[in-house]
Amino acid sequence: MLRTSFALQLLSIAVRRIAPLRIPARLLARFRIAVGVVMPLHLSRLRLQAALVVLLAYGVPAPLSAQNDATRSRPEVQKLEFRGVENVSEEELRESIATRQSTCRNIVFRALLCPFSKSGRFWDRHFLDRLELRRDVVRIQAFYWLRGYREAQVDTLVVEEDDDEVTVVFGVREGEATLTEGIEVSGADSLLSPATRERLARPRPGEPFNYLLLDSSRVAVQNALWQRGYADAIVDTSTAVRQAAHLASAQIRVTPRWPTRVGSITITGLRELEPAAVRRRLLLSEGDDFTRDAAFESQRRLYESGLFRRATLTTNQNDSIRNVLVTVEEADLRAVEVRAGFSTMDFVQTSASFVHQNFLGGTRRFEASGILGNLLAETLEDQFIFSTLPFPETFEGDRARFMRPTWQVSVDVTQPAAGSPRNTLSLAGFAHRRSAPGVYIDKGLGADLTFTREVVLRVPVSLGYTYEVSRVDAGSLYFCVNFNVCDPRTVASLQSRAALSPVVLTAQSFRWNDALNPTRGYTAQVRLEHASNATLSDFTYNRATAEGTAYRPLGGGTLAARVRLGVVSAIGSGSTAIGGGDLLGRAIVHPRKVFFAGGSRSVRGFGENLLGPKILTIPPSALDSIGCSYPYESCNVNQDSAENPGEPLLANNRFTARPLGARAVVEGSVEYRFPLAGPVEAAVFVDGAILGNSIADAVAGLDAALTPGLGIRYLSPVGPIRVDVGFNPTLEELLPVATQLEQNGVEQLALVRAPDGEVAYRRFTTYSRSLLSRAVLHLSIGQAF
Repeated sequence: MLRTSFALQLLSIAVRRIAPLRIPARLLARFRIAVGVVMPLHLSRLRLQAALVVLLAYGVPAPLSAQNDATRSRPEVQKLEFRGVENVSEEELRESIATRQSTCRNIVFRALLCPFSKSGRFWDRHFLDRLELRRDVVRIQAFYWLRGYREAQVDTLVVEEDDDEVTVVFGVREGEATLTEGIEVSGADSLLSPATRERLARPRPGEPFNYLLLDSSRVAVQNALWQRGYADAIVDTSTAVRQAAHLASAQIRVTPRWPTRVGSITITGLRELEPAAVRRRLLLSEGDDFTRDAAFESQRRLYESGLFRRATLTTNQNDSIRNVLVTVEEADLRAVEVRAGFSTMDFVQTSASFVHQNFLGGTRRFEASGILGNLLAETLEDQFIFSTLPFPETFEGDRARFMRPTWQVSVDVTQPAAGSPRNTLSLAGFAHRRSAPGVYIDKGLGADLTFTREVVLRVPVSLGYTYEVSRVDAGSLYFCVNFNVCDPRTVASLQSRAALSPVVLTAQSFRWNDALNPTRGYTAQVRLEHASNATLSDFTYNRATAEGTAYRPLGGGTLAARVRLGVVSAIGSGSTAIGGGDLLGRAIVHPRKVFFAGGSRSVRGFGENLLGPKILTIPPSALDSIGCSYPYESCNVNQDSAENPGEPLLANNRFTARPLGARAVVEGSVEYRFPLAGPVEAAVFVDGAILGNSIADAVAGLDAALTPGLGIRYLSPVGPIRVDVGFNPTLEELLPVATQLEQNGVEQLALVRAPDGEVAYRRFTTYSRSLLSRAVLHLSIGQAF
């Protein structure tokens, strides 16, 4: 007997179809709420057949006047509610039905714009379709039935909020679940171990009898047999349900048939390449077992080689010998690319590359590339969006070297399938002139040899050796403060050519959906370096870094996160290149191996490299002006002005903050990207980092910052063109002060001393308290991570 809510459903149908009697929709909705939701649902055994009866009742043709009313009335679904949902995912349930509620397009619009506007620019609007609403009842019952809740009952309520808006309520009584007694895998005892069969059999005993999990188990058993060479195995399922006891069991029956092996391999579609170019990338050979991983991985390798626009593998079916047909379409084997761009810190940059995918045959890859940067630095510095280099003319006057172009050239030859389709061997030569503005200029020439093997699917591990002769061109201040090497002869030794030759072990995995603008997936990389006398390196150290990113859709946009960890320590007493350690006996680390933070791809509330250990420099003339004379061993660099008490006599602009690098770093970012209009998207982000000269310093947060910001991206074919503004919350830092001295005709640097004989520290404020002065602008191409 149909009672209460079901009877009310039929009553509402009858009332709506009997003319001329009409009951206001709002009154009827309130009546249905009172009876159908406040009171529990009373159907003890609602089955799918009963739901179909209701749908048939709804399907009876209505009078023409009622049809006209339905045509005129398509209210907007202002809210969609589920009541009584406890044992299934409400998010999945919402996706399984046709009725949708109007939603704000992303969480940023939801907070700022959607409360004040119903514009289609900000909202995805959905309207009530009463026919689909009736069908949704069956969809929800089917959703529950497949997941083991065979007695679920569903009622619907439509509450009129305004003339053109409604709230749709689905009331659900899930009922008692049908539980799993057991899943048996039969017929594969000799092929699958008991542990494997148990692992593949789902759902587990005691869990709801979920048909979706059961079908997944069937597919998993099929794949496991194929992986063992039984590609033609037949796998079927049968179920037995004891409805009264609310118990069910299933049997996955396996008919292995015959083992399958690879017969002939035929390759079609080649124009310029030889068949060996395809065979080197196949994990299938004549006579091998025809396994699932070998088939799918072979096709993936053909796609990722860059040699082919299209690659498919097909075989004959139901035969113990599988003849494989590989059909390919070659891509362009030669390519030339020229790019140009600019950024706030590197000024104008240009690059060019040439790639030959079949160099001297054998699909050997040859690549030559060059990058030229820092162009027009003297003209563009401090103009429009471009930065001012942190190197004042009044101190160690040679700032011109930082204005010269930077460059990098390389030639790389890669041999794929070196002994195995999983192996790659590459040899590269390179030369460069790089700089960190106001920090150092790094010149180098060398070569490296790298062997890479894909040890796990999409997880390549590389072992490489680099021999490089490098020279660090930096002011004596850099060495004096960073290494405590202030003696001019020692600094000169450090600035001379020296070998930097590490052995590097790298493991990485890139599983994202788009390399230029990922919205889903993750990346991970771990890099370990060792350099010592055994590797022919003058600089000796151990260095470890780990970096990971993650991306997932959220609220109409993409939530992205990144974390970077790093630590470096010198080995022994110091560098062979300078014959020992610094003046304090500390071992020296090559400047390129220390860590910096701040910039367009780091903590965006800071300029390039400006977060971390720093020192303030000040010209001797500035110290003379406050009555502190040579040798500057009793200076109050925080002295207040007599005319304006509370205001330092030396203004902040008389000092320059110089980054020194750290030996440990913990860095992270969280960014939410959301569409604005067409190819334009916006982002809000928070970046942060902790740096120090040891792991303990980093953990203690001696140099730390957390900076929020926002940005705009234009999604161009070459990657997102990105404008970011980070806001620096740091108002004051306590930094040591150094100045320039001349002794015996030789200029050198020294730390300024306070009246008590200790190193002088200055309370230095980089930004004023106004929001605009704390904004740091970055312009670049490509996402920050």
